[in-house]
Amino acid sequence: MSVIDRLKVIRGARQDIMDGSKTFRARVSSARVGRKDSIMSSLATQSVTALHEDAELLGAGFYRIIKRFPFTGCFRQNFSHLMPYWPQTAKSVDQCVFIDTETNGLGTASGTLAFMIGLLWIENNECRMEQLFITDFAAENAMLEYMLARFHTDTVFVSYNGKQFDLPLLQSRLRLVKMKHSLDQYAHIDLLYSVRLAFQRRWSDCRLQTAEKKLLEVFRVDDFPGDQAPDAWFSLLRTGCAGKFNKLLEHNQHDLFNLAKLLLKLHDVYSEPDVFNADVVRIARRRIKEGALESACKVLVYNDNSESLGLLAMLLKQQGAWIGAVRIWKRLAADGCGVAMLELAKFYEHKQKNYSAAFNLTRHLYRLEPGPVVLKRLERIQRRLESSRLQKDTNNT
Repeated sequence: MSVIDRLKVIRGARQDIMDGSKTFRARVSSARVGRKDSIMSSLATQSVTALHEDAELLGAGFYRIIKRFPFTGCFRQNFSHLMPYWPQTAKSVDQCVFIDTETNGLGTASGTLAFMIGLLWIENNECRMEQLFITDFAAENAMLEYMLARFHTDTVFVSYNGKQFDLPLLQSRLRLVKMKHSLDQYAHIDLLYSVRLAFQRRWSDCRLQTAEKKLLEVFRVDDFPGDQAPDAWFSLLRTGCAGKFNKLLEHNQHDLFNLAKLLLKLHDVYSEPDVFNADVVRIARRRIKEGALESACKVLVYNDNSESLGLLAMLLKQQGAWIGAVRIWKRLAADGCGVAMLELAKFYEHKQKNYSAAFNLTRHLYRLEPGPVVLKRLERIQRRLESSRLQKDTNNT
């Protein structure tokens, strides 16, 4: 057999292999498509009543549930001045849209989508809740378009960990379906940050259900676990059985309603943090950072621990209220607080020119907390004390 004939045989064998590979891929692809079609067709045969009784079909695979119920509680007019992280554009709670999503995964990558979007508004002491969900991947566009239509230019999102999860995920889905709409244009209040500020050093964790128990005294019974949301949705897609999914709908409703109640309760927490055993020092530091010094002082004045008193003394010092600051420093110094001793020594040295009192206090501090910085200050005060005595003797002669 010639070389040319051998090459023809090799080429023919290679072509057979390629044809076989194409046939195999076609079979796999056909099987996948057929499986997906069978799932969707199976679900399509299910009656809407197999889902929640209030579910309303808005389009192919796109449903909505609307609920209205009374909301007891009143938001004070000065609420925005009390709450940390409150955006300046938020003038009224009527602007707030409470939002919570249920997803098929815990990440925000392209493979994760929100198959349920819960929205809640408070209008005239009444809650209006809308739950949007899909039973078909193709219905995602319709759900996102409907969601965007519910927002206004002055809308303020209220969520729990929404800045890190819910909103970035929704923004990525909008980008994937090529909807040129930025959710960053809306103000956002993430209550997780407010809860952490007040209670991170008080509680074991700051999860939503922990906040519900500690602040709202709400203890969920037979609640559907949120981490099983993907299983509930995939179970609905595979079998059409809505048992788990209906429980997930109730879980989402509880999340939304308790989110609104939590915003109201945090209003009370930041009005009287000592009543709720909140971390007044961290709250005061946040208000100092925001420039609300008077408000920070009001928070600290009712707390009697050394950390709070020390911060209050520093605020009084910044405002020139030396009498109040010195009174606190003397009390803390008597308990052995080194920082208070140092501040009191600075006051005697620089404000009252009482070098003798400054020297005695700094020497006592050096005995308790020896170090080069305190030693240097002690030597400087000693020189000033000797110089002042020498000047006094000169004047007397």
